[in-house]
Parts: sequence; C-alpha cells; structure tokens
Amino acid sequence: MKKTILSIANSARTIGAVIMIGLVSVTYTGCKQEGCTDVDANNYDEKADTDDGTCTYDYEQFVGTYTTTSPCVSGASWNTTIAGSSTSKTKVVVSNIGGLGSSASVVADIVGSTIQIPSQTAIDSDGDSWTISSTTGTLSGNSVNLTVTYTFGVSNLTCSETWNKQ
Repeated sequence: MKKTILSIANSARTIGAVIMIGLVSVTYTGCKQEGCTDVDANNYDEKADTDDGTCTYDYEQFVGTYTTTSPCVSGASWNTTIAGSSTSKTKVVVSNIGGLGSSASVVADIVGSTIQIPSQTAIDSDGDSWTISSTTGTLSGNSVNLTVTYTFGVSNLTCSETWNKQ
C-alpha cells in the first residue's frame, strides 16, 4: 500500500512538472513578436524579436533610372541610374552622373526624401578623373533637382540638373 501511495505521488509530481513545462513553453512562444528588426529601417519595431521581412528603407524610393537634363549640355539628356548600395541601407550608388559614362559613379547618402552627394571623384568613360562637389537634392514625386559642380583639372562647370524617374 505504501508503495502504491508513493507511486501515485511520484506520478502526480511528474504530471505536474509536465504541465508546468507546457505552460512555460506556451507562454514563452506566445510572447514572440514578429516585425522589422533592422534599426536602419523606416518601420523598425523595437518590440519585435523575429524579423518578418517587412522592413522598408528610404533609399528604395530613389532606386531606378532617371532621364537627366541640364542647361550645361544644351539639348542633351542622358540616363542616370540609382541603385541600392551593397554596404549600407542608407546609401545609394549613382551611375553616369553628369553624363560622364557608366563608369562615372558616386556614392550618396539618403535621408528621408533627400539625396546627399558628398564631394568625391568620378572617372569618366575616357578614364579622366572628375571631382564632384558636395550637393543635396530632394525627391519630389518622380523628380530630383540639384546643382552639381564638376571639376576637371582647373576648370569648374556648375550645372542645375533635373533627374526625372522613368
């Protein structure tokens, strides 16, 4: 009889432990919250502990091909391409800036609807080195307007450009 009572008591403790583990497990998994876990994203959710793939970034609104016009090159237009950077979700790569050729690429920062191109060097399709002076433009609808100074040697050319997204 004593063995039976001990056996029942041990079974009750085992069942109790299994129930407690089950409750803790349900409670733990029930607290998981999905959302965007990337702090650089527009929709970062500090409460999320599981990324659900819904993160959005400012740079995405700029990505595409633009028809660029400038009074510096009378009657001419060219395609400027903006692509996401492989190194940062807050940067883009602008190719064919100034119509200098596909090799003429610069890196720009994106903050909201603003593109900021810091001063840097771009190499044109002939292998010539151009300095692009710091400039800022704002995306309005599908257009970006900015003024860029291109320096080749000692010559400066300041151009007001309009980039219209295709």
